[in-house]
Amino acid sequence: MRYGAEIAENAHLNRVGPCHLSGDCANDLNGAGARRDEAHRDSCFLRDWSAMDGLCLGHSLCRGRGLCHERPCRLFPSFGRVDPAVKTLSRRKGMMVTRDMASASIRRKARDIPRHLRHATQVQLSNVPSTATPADLRRLVSRAQVQGVEDVAIDYQNLTPTGRAYLQLTHPDFLLPCLDVLEKFTISGVHPIAEPSNRPQNSAQLEGNGLSTELDSNGRHVALWGFPRAFNEYQLDTQVLAGRFSFPPGEPYIFKMLPRPNITRSFTMFSRFLVRLSSVSEAHRLVRELHMTYYWPEEHKTKYPIRARVIY
Repeated sequence: MRYGAEIAENAHLNRVGPCHLSGDCANDLNGAGARRDEAHRDSCFLRDWSAMDGLCLGHSLCRGRGLCHERPCRLFPSFGRVDPAVKTLSRRKGMMVTRDMASASIRRKARDIPRHLRHATQVQLSNVPSTATPADLRRLVSRAQVQGVEDVAIDYQNLTPTGRAYLQLTHPDFLLPCLDVLEKFTISGVHPIAEPSNRPQNSAQLEGNGLSTELDSNGRHVALWGFPRAFNEYQLDTQVLAGRFSFPPGEPYIFKMLPRPNITRSFTMFSRFLVRLSSVSEAHRLVRELHMTYYWPEEHKTKYPIRARVIY
């Protein structure tokens, strides 16, 4: 095999005898490269790794990554030193570094986290389906058993999901484990991409840009668009809503969203509105009744299809 000659050359570096679980362990130099029993190999890795004084377990576990215990591989020194993140994990009280944790740390270091983000308290998830809700994100955190997540939010641009979401952490120490674990799970069959972030908190904007937590919706706001450009709040209230839904008493509940002034193509043939309902169930009922219907079909036929979306 490819490693046979190198094993023979470095055999004099061996400081450890055969594994005391059995004589046919992966650290037995006489049989390195031979097929091993998977169950025994794993048990040897978990029980005897720290006692092996830095020897890789026949490289059936190391796989050329140099994941020896806190020093270069003594059989294969060209594989380099163990990642510092693995050292940090191995020194935590009551914590055993496994192969999955070590390889995840190697992958994360390869991405070269910028220095100014190493102590970030936010995780940005991209490649998130547009249909994902904060409840889906919380289920993802629960399934991944991620610790230290304080809040979740979806990012909106012009009241439309951008495909990004943000997790707020309670402490920077949770950043690296959170980044590594989240990408192993899926949302609606899609693997999200986790990156550290220091996005500043912004106030709610009338253009409909920002996080769901900044828009203060809590699932009670609905975005409506597709109406004629000259359509106003009074017409929406009297002609479309017409007292069919419940709104918060004594508060304005219809807002017309104006085009952003810094966009060159600010002209639009349609109007957008943000409607505030009294409850989450009312918001979903409004979407069910108005989405993909037509405004005044007797007059305009199918010229103005109405779109509705709950803002979380």
